[in-house]
Amino acid sequence: MSQSYLLVVTEQDKGLKGLKSLLWQMENPNSIAISNSVDEAMDRIRHRPPYLLILVDQQRLWANHLAQECCQRHHNKPTTIVGLTHHDQPTWINHDTNPVFDGFLVDPISPAVLLLLIQSAQLRQACYCL
Repeated sequence: MSQSYLLVVTEQDKGLKGLKSLLWQMENPNSIAISNSVDEAMDRIRHRPPYLLILVDQQRLWANHLAQECCQRHHNKPTTIVGLTHHDQPTWINHDTNPVFDGFLVDPISPAVLLLLIQSAQLRQACYCL
């Protein structure tokens, strides 16, 4: 895996086909990690912070814990953290009670929005480290 990567975390791999396809079109497949367990995601984050963390089903307790862990562990290399929800079953975290999320996405996500998110997350991490 390259030095910089994006991480998608979900308990279920189903429903991510469209997102995965878009990611692989826009980004080197070697710089994309998809974790289906919290433990695997925590190991990746502890080892090296991603530039972008996409949490599917962000309403769940594990998503909040994972997002907070990423922020606390890597102050010098900020990670852009977004929650992904589905258009037919929207779930949103109250941003006032959990400000570690930088934003929320609705699946299906447009290629232009995803590309801008990837570019801004990469730039945020690169600029912060200068």
